[in-house]
Amino acid sequence: TERASEKEFVNKNERVEPKEGDKSFLVEQQWYRRWSHYVSDHLVQEEEEGDRGEGDSGGGALELPSPPGPLATAHLYDGEGQLKSNLLEGEDYAILNASSWEYLSQRYGHQTPIIRKVIQVGDRSRLLTQVEVYPIELQLVQLEPNLPLILVPISRAAKVTQLLNRLGALRNIPPHQVCLYFDKSGRGEWQRVPRQAYTDSVTDARLLTGVRVCVTGDPSVDINAVLSESDTVLEEDELSDSLEATDELSEEDPIFSSSQTFSSYGLRTSHRRSQEKGVSGLSNMGNTCFMNSALQCLSNTSLLAEYFLRGDDVRDLNRTNPLGMGGELANAYAALMKKIWVEGSGSFSPHELKWTISQFAPQFSGFRQHDAQELLAFLLDGLHEDLNRVIDKPYTAKVESDGRPDELVAKEAWDLHLKRNQSIIVDIFQGLLKSCVTCPDPTC
Repeated sequence: TERASEKEFVNKNERVEPKEGDKSFLVEQQWYRRWSHYVSDHLVQEEEEGDRGEGDSGGGALELPSPPGPLATAHLYDGEGQLKSNLLEGEDYAILNASSWEYLSQRYGHQTPIIRKVIQVGDRSRLLTQVEVYPIELQLVQLEPNLPLILVPISRAAKVTQLLNRLGALRNIPPHQVCLYFDKSGRGEWQRVPRQAYTDSVTDARLLTGVRVCVTGDPSVDINAVLSESDTVLEEDELSDSLEATDELSEEDPIFSSSQTFSSYGLRTSHRRSQEKGVSGLSNMGNTCFMNSALQCLSNTSLLAEYFLRGDDVRDLNRTNPLGMGGELANAYAALMKKIWVEGSGSFSPHELKWTISQFAPQFSGFRQHDAQELLAFLLDGLHEDLNRVIDKPYTAKVESDGRPDELVAKEAWDLHLKRNQSIIVDIFQGLLKSCVTCPDPTC
Protein backbone atom coordinates (compact mmCIF):
# COMPACT_ATOMS: atom_id res chain seq x y z
CA THR A 1 0.00 0.00 0.00
CA GLU A 2 0.93 3.66 -0.17
CA ARG A 3 1.62 3.85 3.56
CA ALA A 4 3.81 0.77 3.48
CA SER A 5 5.84 2.32 0.64
CA GLU A 6 6.09 5.54 2.63
CA LYS A 7 7.46 3.74 5.69
CA GLU A 8 9.90 1.74 3.58
CA PHE A 9 11.18 4.91 1.85
CA VAL A 10 11.79 6.81 5.09
CA ASN A 11 13.33 3.86 6.92
CA LYS A 12 15.68 3.20 4.01
CA ASN A 13 16.68 6.88 3.94
CA GLU A 14 17.37 7.00 7.67
CA ARG A 15 19.71 3.99 7.42
CA VAL A 16 22.05 5.96 5.15
CA GLU A 17 25.18 7.01 7.05
CA PRO A 18 25.27 10.81 7.34
CA LYS A 19 28.27 12.70 5.99
CA GLU A 20 29.90 15.84 7.31
CA GLY A 21 28.03 18.88 6.04
CA ASP A 22 24.72 17.07 5.41
CA LYS A 23 21.56 18.86 6.50
CA SER A 24 19.28 17.34 9.12
CA PHE A 25 15.89 18.48 10.38
CA LEU A 26 14.41 18.35 13.88
CA VAL A 27 10.79 17.34 14.35
CA GLU A 28 8.73 16.88 17.50
CA GLN A 29 9.00 13.35 18.87
CA GLN A 30 5.24 13.30 19.42
CA TRP A 31 4.65 13.95 15.74
CA TYR A 32 7.15 11.21 14.83
CA ARG A 33 5.27 8.74 17.09
CA ARG A 34 1.96 9.61 15.43
CA TRP A 35 3.50 9.09 11.99
CA SER A 36 5.10 5.78 13.04
CA HIS A 37 1.73 4.58 14.31
CA TYR A 38 0.04 5.73 11.13
CA VAL A 39 2.35 3.65 8.93
CA SER A 40 2.84 0.76 11.38
CA ASP A 41 2.90 -2.74 9.87
CA HIS A 42 -0.09 -4.23 11.69
CA LEU A 43 -2.39 -1.31 10.78
CA VAL A 44 -1.33 -1.44 7.15
CA GLN A 45 -1.95 -5.21 7.18
CA GLU A 46 -5.40 -4.77 8.76
CA GLU A 47 -6.27 -2.15 6.16
CA GLU A 48 -5.26 -4.51 3.36
CA GLU A 49 -7.27 -7.36 4.85
CA GLY A 50 -10.22 -5.04 5.32
CA ASP A 51 -10.06 -4.03 1.66
CA ARG A 52 -9.97 -7.66 0.52
CA GLY A 53 -12.76 -8.83 2.83
CA GLU A 54 -15.02 -5.82 2.63
CA GLY A 55 -18.62 -6.89 3.08
CA ASP A 56 -17.76 -10.45 4.21
CA SER A 57 -17.90 -9.74 7.93
CA GLY A 58 -20.78 -8.34 9.87
CA GLY A 59 -18.54 -6.20 12.08
CA GLY A 60 -18.25 -2.45 12.01
CA ALA A 61 -15.95 -0.47 9.78
CA LEU A 62 -12.23 -0.70 10.46
CA GLU A 63 -11.04 2.29 12.49
CA LEU A 64 -7.75 3.59 11.11
CA PRO A 65 -5.59 6.31 12.67
CA SER A 66 -5.71 9.82 11.30
CA PRO A 67 -2.76 11.18 9.32
CA PRO A 68 -0.17 12.85 11.58
CA GLY A 69 -0.63 16.33 10.09
CA PRO A 70 2.16 18.79 9.16
CA LEU A 71 5.65 17.99 10.44
CA ALA A 72 5.54 19.71 13.82
CA THR A 73 8.26 21.86 15.38
CA ALA A 74 6.30 24.49 17.35
CA HIS A 75 6.69 22.80 20.76
CA LEU A 76 10.48 22.77 20.38
CA TYR A 77 10.51 26.58 20.72
CA ASP A 78 10.20 28.58 23.92
CA GLY A 79 8.00 31.62 24.42
CA GLU A 80 10.57 33.88 22.77
CA GLY A 81 10.74 31.85 19.57
CA GLN A 82 14.08 30.25 20.40
CA LEU A 83 14.97 26.56 20.55
CA LYS A 84 14.40 25.24 24.05
CA SER A 85 17.51 24.21 25.95
CA ASN A 86 18.18 20.66 27.19
CA LEU A 87 15.96 18.94 24.63
CA LEU A 88 16.62 15.21 24.31
CA GLU A 89 16.62 13.14 21.13
CA GLY A 90 14.08 10.34 21.30
CA GLU A 91 12.13 12.11 24.04
CA ASP A 92 11.55 15.64 22.78
CA TYR A 93 12.60 15.46 19.15
CA ALA A 94 13.51 13.11 16.31
CA ILE A 95 16.01 13.80 13.53
CA LEU A 96 15.24 13.36 9.84
CA ASN A 97 17.70 13.66 7.00
CA ALA A 98 17.00 16.05 4.14
CA SER A 99 15.48 13.42 1.82
CA SER A 100 13.04 12.16 4.46
CA TRP A 101 12.04 15.70 5.43
CA GLU A 102 11.39 16.70 1.83
CA TYR A 103 9.42 13.52 1.12
CA LEU A 104 7.23 13.81 4.24
CA SER A 105 6.78 17.57 3.77
CA GLN A 106 5.32 17.00 0.32
CA ARG A 107 2.81 14.57 1.82
CA TYR A 108 1.85 16.36 5.03
CA GLY A 109 3.23 19.90 4.90
CA HIS A 110 5.45 21.31 7.64
CA GLN A 111 5.83 23.99 10.28
CA THR A 112 8.94 26.20 10.56
CA PRO A 113 11.97 24.00 9.73
CA ILE A 114 14.75 23.61 12.29
CA ILE A 115 17.84 22.87 10.22
CA ARG A 116 21.02 21.45 11.69
CA LYS A 117 24.21 20.21 10.05
CA VAL A 118 26.21 17.04 10.49
CA ILE A 119 29.69 17.62 11.89
CA GLN A 120 32.68 15.51 12.84
CA VAL A 121 34.18 15.77 16.32
CA GLY A 122 37.22 14.21 17.96
CA ASP A 123 40.73 13.74 16.62
CA ARG A 124 41.67 11.96 13.42
CA SER A 125 41.96 8.56 15.10
CA ARG A 126 38.57 8.84 16.83
CA LEU A 127 36.24 10.86 14.64
CA LEU A 128 32.55 10.82 15.47
CA THR A 129 29.86 12.00 13.06
CA GLN A 130 26.85 13.62 14.70
CA VAL A 131 24.11 16.17 14.17
CA GLU A 132 24.95 19.41 15.96
CA VAL A 133 21.65 20.34 17.62
CA TYR A 134 23.14 22.98 19.89
CA PRO A 135 26.03 25.13 18.71
CA ILE A 136 28.63 26.63 20.96
CA GLU A 137 27.41 29.99 22.23
CA LEU A 138 30.04 32.56 23.12
CA GLN A 139 29.51 35.82 24.98
CA LEU A 140 30.98 38.78 23.12
CA VAL A 141 32.00 41.55 25.53
CA GLN A 142 32.02 45.01 23.99
CA LEU A 143 34.81 47.38 25.00
CA GLU A 144 32.52 50.38 25.21
CA PRO A 145 30.95 50.80 28.68
CA ASN A 146 27.31 49.97 29.38
CA LEU A 147 26.84 47.94 26.20
CA PRO A 148 25.19 44.51 26.53
CA LEU A 149 26.88 41.18 25.92
CA ILE A 150 26.20 39.71 22.49
CA LEU A 151 25.52 35.99 22.20
CA VAL A 152 27.39 34.52 19.23
CA PRO A 153 26.39 30.97 18.15
CA ILE A 154 29.03 29.03 16.24
CA SER A 155 29.52 25.44 15.18
CA ARG A 156 32.00 23.34 17.12
CA ALA A 157 33.47 22.33 13.76
CA ALA A 158 34.12 25.94 12.72
CA LYS A 159 37.68 27.23 12.54
CA VAL A 160 38.87 30.13 14.66
CA THR A 161 39.34 32.12 11.44
CA GLN A 162 35.60 31.80 10.76
CA LEU A 163 34.89 33.09 14.25
CA LEU A 164 37.25 36.03 13.64
CA ASN A 165 35.38 36.93 10.46
CA ARG A 166 32.03 36.91 12.23
CA LEU A 167 33.21 38.86 15.28
CA GLY A 168 34.99 41.34 13.03
CA ALA A 169 31.77 41.88 11.09
CA LEU A 170 29.83 42.44 14.32
CA ARG A 171 32.36 45.02 15.50
CA ASN A 172 33.15 46.57 12.09
CA ILE A 173 36.79 45.46 12.21
CA PRO A 174 38.53 44.22 9.03
CA PRO A 175 39.25 40.46 9.37
CA HIS A 176 43.02 40.87 9.01
CA GLN A 177 43.07 43.35 11.93
CA VAL A 178 40.98 41.37 14.42
CA CYS A 179 42.74 40.52 17.69
CA LEU A 180 40.77 37.90 19.63
CA TYR A 181 40.86 37.58 23.43
CA PHE A 182 39.06 35.18 25.76
CA ASP A 183 38.40 35.22 29.50
CA LYS A 184 40.43 32.19 30.58
CA SER A 185 39.10 31.91 34.15
CA GLY A 186 35.67 33.47 33.73
CA ARG A 187 36.57 36.28 36.13
CA GLY A 188 38.28 38.84 33.94
CA GLU A 189 41.65 37.19 33.19
CA TRP A 190 41.88 38.02 29.50
CA GLN A 191 44.31 36.18 27.25
CA ARG A 192 44.92 36.64 23.55
CA VAL A 193 44.28 33.69 21.22
CA PRO A 194 47.63 33.14 19.43
CA ARG A 195 47.74 33.36 15.66
CA GLN A 196 48.96 29.76 15.34
CA ALA A 197 45.60 28.69 16.77
CA TYR A 198 43.60 30.43 14.03
CA THR A 199 43.57 27.27 11.91
CA ASP A 200 42.30 25.17 14.84
CA SER A 201 38.65 24.48 15.50
CA VAL A 202 36.98 26.64 18.12
CA THR A 203 36.72 23.52 20.30
CA ASP A 204 40.47 22.88 20.11
CA ALA A 205 41.02 26.54 21.00
CA ARG A 206 38.87 25.95 24.12
CA LEU A 207 36.25 28.45 23.04
CA LEU A 208 33.20 26.67 24.44
CA THR A 209 29.70 27.67 25.47
CA GLY A 210 29.72 30.31 28.19
CA VAL A 211 33.25 31.56 27.44
CA ARG A 212 33.50 35.34 27.17
CA VAL A 213 35.43 36.80 24.24
CA CYS A 214 36.24 40.27 23.01
CA VAL A 215 37.90 41.65 19.90
CA THR A 216 39.82 44.79 19.02
CA GLY A 217 41.51 46.09 15.90
CA ASP A 218 44.37 47.61 17.89
CA PRO A 219 46.85 45.06 19.33
CA SER A 220 48.32 47.74 21.63
CA VAL A 221 45.12 47.97 23.69
CA ASP A 222 45.51 46.58 27.24
CA ILE A 223 42.38 44.45 27.40
CA ASN A 224 42.81 43.55 31.07
CA ALA A 225 42.99 47.24 31.97
CA VAL A 226 39.97 48.20 29.87
CA LEU A 227 37.87 45.24 31.00
CA SER A 228 38.64 45.28 34.70
CA GLU A 229 36.76 42.82 36.86
CA SER A 230 34.61 45.50 38.41
CA ASP A 231 33.42 46.58 34.99
CA THR A 232 32.83 43.21 33.32
CA VAL A 233 31.69 40.74 35.97
CA LEU A 234 27.93 40.98 36.32
CA GLU A 235 25.68 39.57 38.97
CA GLU A 236 23.05 37.04 37.94
CA ASP A 237 20.14 39.45 37.47
CA GLU A 238 22.30 41.99 35.65
CA LEU A 239 23.69 39.36 33.29
CA SER A 240 20.31 37.90 32.39
CA ASP A 241 19.05 41.40 31.57
CA SER A 242 22.12 42.32 29.53
CA LEU A 243 22.27 39.33 27.18
CA GLU A 244 21.50 40.28 23.61
CA ALA A 245 21.20 37.65 20.87
CA THR A 246 22.92 38.17 17.54
CA ASP A 247 20.92 38.50 14.37
CA GLU A 248 19.41 35.37 12.88
CA LEU A 249 21.98 33.41 10.90
CA SER A 250 21.14 32.60 7.32
CA GLU A 251 21.34 29.13 5.85
CA GLU A 252 24.36 30.22 3.82
CA ASP A 253 26.31 31.34 6.89
CA PRO A 254 29.55 29.30 6.91
CA ILE A 255 29.66 29.18 10.69
CA PHE A 256 26.25 27.77 11.55
CA SER A 257 23.10 27.15 9.57
CA SER A 258 19.68 27.58 11.10
CA SER A 259 16.27 29.01 10.43
CA GLN A 260 16.01 30.63 13.86
CA THR A 261 18.01 32.26 16.64
CA PHE A 262 19.34 30.51 19.72
CA SER A 263 18.71 30.67 23.42
CA SER A 264 21.44 30.86 26.06
CA TYR A 265 22.71 27.68 27.68
CA GLY A 266 24.23 28.07 31.11
CA LEU A 267 24.93 31.77 30.62
CA ARG A 268 22.92 33.29 33.44
CA THR A 269 25.79 32.89 35.79
CA SER A 270 26.82 34.77 38.91
CA HIS A 271 30.55 35.18 39.42
CA ARG A 272 30.00 36.52 42.92
CA ARG A 273 32.45 35.05 45.41
CA SER A 274 30.88 32.45 47.68
CA GLN A 275 31.15 33.02 51.43
CA GLU A 276 31.50 29.27 52.03
CA LYS A 277 34.30 27.39 50.30
CA GLY A 278 33.15 24.49 48.17
CA VAL A 279 29.65 25.90 47.66
CA SER A 280 29.95 26.68 43.96
CA GLY A 281 27.49 26.08 41.17
CA LEU A 282 28.48 24.57 37.82
CA SER A 283 26.67 26.22 34.94
CA ASN A 284 24.82 24.07 32.43
CA MET A 285 26.60 24.47 29.09
CA GLY A 286 23.84 22.61 27.24
CA ASN A 287 22.83 19.10 28.38
CA THR A 288 25.85 18.97 30.75
CA CYS A 289 23.81 18.35 33.91
CA PHE A 290 25.03 14.72 33.87
CA MET A 291 28.63 15.95 34.06
CA ASN A 292 27.94 18.66 36.63
CA SER A 293 26.20 16.25 39.02
CA ALA A 294 29.10 13.78 38.83
CA LEU A 295 31.64 16.57 39.40
CA GLN A 296 29.75 17.89 42.41
CA CYS A 297 29.70 14.41 43.95
CA LEU A 298 33.44 14.01 43.45
CA SER A 299 34.12 17.54 44.67
CA ASN A 300 32.44 16.69 47.96
CA THR A 301 34.38 13.46 48.40
CA SER A 302 36.52 14.99 51.12
CA LEU A 303 39.57 12.70 50.91
CA LEU A 304 39.91 13.27 47.18
CA ALA A 305 39.33 17.03 47.42
CA GLU A 306 41.95 17.36 50.20
CA TYR A 307 44.45 15.39 48.10
CA PHE A 308 44.21 17.88 45.23
CA LEU A 309 44.08 20.94 47.48
CA ARG A 310 47.29 19.87 49.23
CA GLY A 311 48.97 19.59 45.83
CA ASP A 312 49.74 15.88 46.24
CA ASP A 313 48.67 15.33 42.63
CA VAL A 314 51.79 17.18 41.45
CA ARG A 315 53.98 14.60 43.19
CA ASP A 316 52.05 11.64 41.75
CA LEU A 317 51.48 12.95 38.22
CA ASN A 318 52.35 10.22 35.69
CA ARG A 319 52.82 11.73 32.24
CA THR A 320 54.34 8.61 30.65
CA ASN A 321 51.60 6.09 31.42
CA PRO A 322 50.38 4.78 28.02
CA LEU A 323 46.97 4.09 29.58
CA GLY A 324 46.72 7.64 30.90
CA MET A 325 46.15 11.03 29.33
CA GLY A 326 49.56 12.59 29.81
CA GLY A 327 48.49 14.15 33.08
CA GLU A 328 46.11 16.54 31.30
CA LEU A 329 42.93 15.17 32.91
CA ALA A 330 44.44 15.30 36.40
CA ASN A 331 45.66 18.86 35.83
CA ALA A 332 42.25 20.00 34.57
CA TYR A 333 40.51 18.37 37.52
CA ALA A 334 42.98 19.93 39.97
CA ALA A 335 42.25 23.36 38.50
CA LEU A 336 38.53 22.73 38.96
CA MET A 337 39.03 21.78 42.61
CA LYS A 338 41.01 24.95 43.29
CA LYS A 339 38.37 27.07 41.62
CA ILE A 340 35.64 25.50 43.77
CA TRP A 341 37.46 25.23 47.10
CA VAL A 342 40.10 27.97 47.05
CA GLU A 343 38.75 30.75 44.86
CA GLY A 344 35.15 30.21 45.97
CA SER A 345 33.37 31.23 42.76
CA GLY A 346 29.61 31.59 43.14
CA SER A 347 29.10 29.68 39.91
CA PHE A 348 31.01 29.16 36.69
CA SER A 349 31.22 26.98 33.58
CA PRO A 350 33.65 24.04 33.86
CA HIS A 351 34.55 24.40 30.18
CA GLU A 352 38.27 23.63 30.62
CA LEU A 353 37.56 20.19 32.11
CA LYS A 354 34.81 19.48 29.58
CA TRP A 355 37.20 20.33 26.75
CA THR A 356 39.88 18.01 28.18
CA ILE A 357 37.42 15.15 28.61
CA SER A 358 36.19 15.62 25.03
CA GLN A 359 39.72 15.36 23.65
CA PHE A 360 40.22 11.87 25.10
CA ALA A 361 36.60 10.66 25.03
CA PRO A 362 34.88 12.24 22.01
CA GLN A 363 31.65 10.47 22.93
CA PHE A 364 31.28 13.17 25.60
CA SER A 365 31.96 16.05 23.21
CA GLY A 366 29.17 18.30 22.09
CA PHE A 367 25.96 18.81 24.01
CA ARG A 368 24.10 15.52 23.87
CA GLN A 369 22.73 13.97 27.04
CA HIS A 370 24.79 11.17 28.55
CA ASP A 371 24.72 8.89 31.57
CA ALA A 372 26.33 10.39 34.68
CA GLN A 373 27.66 7.01 35.79
CA GLU A 374 29.46 6.49 32.46
CA LEU A 375 31.12 9.90 32.77
CA LEU A 376 32.03 9.21 36.39
CA ALA A 377 33.57 5.83 35.50
CA PHE A 378 35.65 7.43 32.73
CA LEU A 379 36.75 10.26 35.01
CA LEU A 380 37.82 7.98 37.87
CA ASP A 381 39.68 5.64 35.54
CA GLY A 382 41.40 8.56 33.79
CA LEU A 383 42.41 10.18 37.09
CA HIS A 384 43.73 6.85 38.32
CA GLU A 385 45.97 6.34 35.29
CA ASP A 386 47.17 9.96 35.30
CA LEU A 387 48.08 9.62 38.99
CA ASN A 388 49.27 6.02 39.00
CA ARG A 389 52.41 5.78 41.12
CA VAL A 390 53.46 2.59 39.30
CA ILE A 391 55.66 3.72 36.41
CA ASP A 392 56.53 0.33 34.89
CA LYS A 393 53.63 -2.09 35.14
CA PRO A 394 54.72 -5.75 35.45
CA TYR A 395 52.84 -8.60 33.84
CA THR A 396 50.52 -10.41 36.28
CA ALA A 397 48.60 -13.64 35.81
CA LYS A 398 44.96 -14.12 36.75
CA VAL A 399 44.49 -15.55 40.25
CA GLU A 400 42.63 -18.85 40.53
CA SER A 401 41.21 -20.06 43.84
CA ASP A 402 41.87 -23.79 43.34
CA GLY A 403 39.82 -24.52 46.48
CA ARG A 404 41.93 -22.31 48.74
CA PRO A 405 40.35 -20.17 51.50
CA ASP A 406 38.87 -16.86 50.37
CA GLU A 407 41.21 -14.87 52.61
CA LEU A 408 44.32 -16.24 50.87
CA VAL A 409 42.91 -15.82 47.37
CA ALA A 410 41.74 -12.27 48.10
CA LYS A 411 45.12 -11.23 49.52
CA GLU A 412 46.97 -12.69 46.52
CA ALA A 413 44.61 -10.97 44.04
CA TRP A 414 44.89 -7.62 45.81
CA ASP A 415 48.68 -7.79 46.05
CA LEU A 416 48.88 -8.46 42.31
CA HIS A 417 46.48 -5.61 41.62
CA LEU A 418 48.67 -3.22 43.61
CA LYS A 419 51.71 -4.19 41.57
CA ARG A 420 50.09 -2.43 38.60
CA ASN A 421 47.75 0.05 40.26
CA GLN A 422 48.60 2.46 43.08
CA SER A 423 46.89 5.84 43.16
CA ILE A 424 44.61 8.00 45.28
CA ILE A 425 41.68 6.54 43.31
CA VAL A 426 42.71 3.00 44.34
CA ASP A 427 43.13 4.16 47.94
CA ILE A 428 39.65 5.66 48.15
CA PHE A 429 37.40 3.87 45.68
CA GLN A 430 38.69 0.40 44.88
CA GLY A 431 38.34 -2.86 46.76
CA LEU A 432 37.44 -6.52 46.38
CA LEU A 433 34.01 -8.05 45.95
CA LYS A 434 33.21 -11.72 46.13
CA SER A 435 30.65 -12.91 43.61
CA CYS A 436 29.03 -16.28 44.25
CA VAL A 437 26.73 -18.03 41.77
CA THR A 438 24.70 -21.00 43.00
CA CYS A 439 22.92 -23.38 40.64
CA PRO A 440 19.27 -23.89 41.68
CA ASP A 441 19.39 -27.47 40.46
CA PRO A 442 20.59 -29.64 43.40
CA THR A 443 21.76 -32.37 41.00
CA CYS A 444 24.20 -30.19 39.04
